[in-house]
Amino acid sequence: MLEVSVSFRTSGKSTSISHNNREISDEKKYDEFHNHIDWTKTSENILLVKKSIREVYKENFSVALENYNSKQKRSDRKIDDYYLKVKNDGSLDLQREFIIQFGDKNFVENSTNAREIFAQKLVEYEKWFEKEFPDLKVYNAVVHMDEATPHLHLNVVPVADGYKQGMSQRPSFSKWLKNNDLDFTEFCQVQTEKLEDFLKQVGAERKKVGSHDYVKPNEYRKMMREAENVLERAKEQADEIIAKTRSEALKIDSEASEVQNQLNTSKNILERLESKIEPLRNETEILDLKLQKSKLELELFETTPEKFLKTEPNLKLFQVADIINKASSSFTGLKGITLDALKKIRDVVKQLFDTVELQRKYIRHLEIENKKLKDPERYLSLDERIKRAEKQQKELSGKSVNLDFSQNKNKGLYR
Repeated sequence: MLEVSVSFRTSGKSTSISHNNREISDEKKYDEFHNHIDWTKTSENILLVKKSIREVYKENFSVALENYNSKQKRSDRKIDDYYLKVKNDGSLDLQREFIIQFGDKNFVENSTNAREIFAQKLVEYEKWFEKEFPDLKVYNAVVHMDEATPHLHLNVVPVADGYKQGMSQRPSFSKWLKNNDLDFTEFCQVQTEKLEDFLKQVGAERKKVGSHDYVKPNEYRKMMREAENVLERAKEQADEIIAKTRSEALKIDSEASEVQNQLNTSKNILERLESKIEPLRNETEILDLKLQKSKLELELFETTPEKFLKTEPNLKLFQVADIINKASSSFTGLKGITLDALKKIRDVVKQLFDTVELQRKYIRHLEIENKKLKDPERYLSLDERIKRAEKQQKELSGKSVNLDFSQNKNKGLYR
């Protein structure tokens, strides 16, 4: 089957109706903008519709304009010329032009009667377009036969309604598409599909080339629905991930707050302990001095007992020993010492040894007390440990550990 390309193009920019209708002066016919026209064939052009665009505006927007102006209390808000306002505004579509073409230059030149056949199908297409899209008001339509290939210039004014504020009707192609549940791609596909039907009527089929490849509107809508479903699922998954991340972030924040509270509690306990350490250090220094003094006294006793015994609190014992020495010297001329004297000497010596032993025990006691101050936990008795644990339990009342050993003791669990 013969393959023929089709083309459907559109432009929302300004058009040149004088160019489309070949209403130009002789001096402009041969300038650079018109050198593609074969003026000998211009008479073959087919003019289908020719209306004043201002008249089209008046026919389609006069009622909406009158209603709008009647609601305006200020005269400066009223619109005198709606066509001129749209033209100067730039936010709406003053008009829109479509260009439709069958085949290309090589095909037309090498095919018999192709120009006439395609021209006729373009005329039929224009009639179908006006009937199919009545709100795209055609104000100019012409088939050019004086260029390389026959093609149709179709100029329309899109009329869209549904505006809640301002003019109830306005010339907007995008709003018209929305009102008809179409997007621009679907609209173009509808046109291409119809042009393909016209080709089949003359025994040809559409040749798919370049960017003109397309899918049919129903297939396109199906693809778009599937894409929307995929997008919706992706959005739901993203929402789930975000919710999970937020939950984990809140959990981490809660744990961080708890750790911070524990840190603050530990810091307070440390500060209290540090406040108690300083007095203990002072006591330790005092005991160190006492210990050094006791060691010196012990060394003094071991080296020179007499000097040691003369020091307090051993002065009385020294005096007793001195009396004994004097008493013993009085017996030097005797052959022996009485039993009572020997007993007294023995008692004095025993007291001296007992005194030395007491001094040693006292020094040992001072050493132990010094170590207790330096490392109090090591030298606590069991009862002292229990009391300290109960005290810490009261200070850390927020904890769930039960340190009431006295109850365990009563229950027979205490060892």
